[in-house]
Amino acid sequence: MINFKEDLKKDLNVFFNIKEFAQEHEIDGKTVIIVVNDDVIKGFNTTSQYNDYTEGVFLASKTIYAKKEDFNKKPIKGQRLRLDNKYYYVELVKELGEIYEITLVANES
Repeated sequence: MINFKEDLKKDLNVFFNIKEFAQEHEIDGKTVIIVVNDDVIKGFNTTSQYNDYTEGVFLASKTIYAKKEDFNKKPIKGQRLRLDNKYYYVELVKELGEIYEITLVANES
């Protein structure tokens, strides 16, 4: 009989299936399968600690969902993270069972 944790792991395999929701990306030099939400509104954000704006520069953010097992340790706020050869700062990390929901921010022009 399958226990609850094993059942959740099967669900993770569906969520992180390349044929369904997930894609291969590179995080800090390591290829991982994650889900990226690019549907985040870009604009000025005065609540972020990374809001050192000049004219024509705005704060871009995206949220990624990754398996905890793909990280050596939990990312922390303010940590610099390289996603597909672009640098971001970790704004927020939530633990959702065996998944990290990580909000990333970067200044763009």
